[in-house]
Amino acid sequence: MGVILLIRHGQASFGADDYDVLSDQGHAQARHTGTVLAARGIEPARVIAGGLRRQRDTAEGLLAGLGRADLPIAEDPRWNEYDQFGLLGLGPPVEEWPEDLAARNRVFQAALDQALAAWVGGATGDGGGESHADFHGRATGALDELRAAPGTSLVVSSGGVIALVAAHIMGIPPAHWPALNRTMVNASITKVITGSRGATLVSLNEHGHLEGVDGVAVTYR
Repeated sequence: MGVILLIRHGQASFGADDYDVLSDQGHAQARHTGTVLAARGIEPARVIAGGLRRQRDTAEGLLAGLGRADLPIAEDPRWNEYDQFGLLGLGPPVEEWPEDLAARNRVFQAALDQALAAWVGGATGDGGGESHADFHGRATGALDELRAAPGTSLVVSSGGVIALVAAHIMGIPPAHWPALNRTMVNASITKVITGSRGATLVSLNEHGHLEGVDGVAVTYR
């Protein structure tokens, strides 16, 4: 039997010039989650992260908190997030982006929801780009490859990938995984058990370890 711990990256920099950079809060979330895993006696047999900077930096923070900064981090781009900003063109245009960050986030989420519905339904942008079928295939393929791996696999990915993988395991139709995506918390833990019966989801989006901790907050983007 094997264990796969899917960790969403820490808070990134929504609203900044480069989203793919952990905020100070994101770094704190990553380190704290690592200390929590250490307290649980987690000893990863392998550590994998997508190729995005926020994923790699989260993995490094996790290992620092875990006390295992010596462990190598294998990069696997199949765990990369879909191009959420590039997909916005599949939905109706946003007439005006609010200056207030919280309001901008709400407008962005509403636009993304409509774009994702079109994308899952088969739409692609004028410039092409990754199809939803390709996204589904690479994410589930990465999961399948780990199903035979012994010990504990620690994987740092993103909310959309983790939500899709969880929906796939539970047999939820592809059209409905975006609803799970909206609830994914930064530095949350999703646990999958693998064995002779395949992959079983035993926890999704666990984030209690982030609540009530000085210097650490529960965030969603």
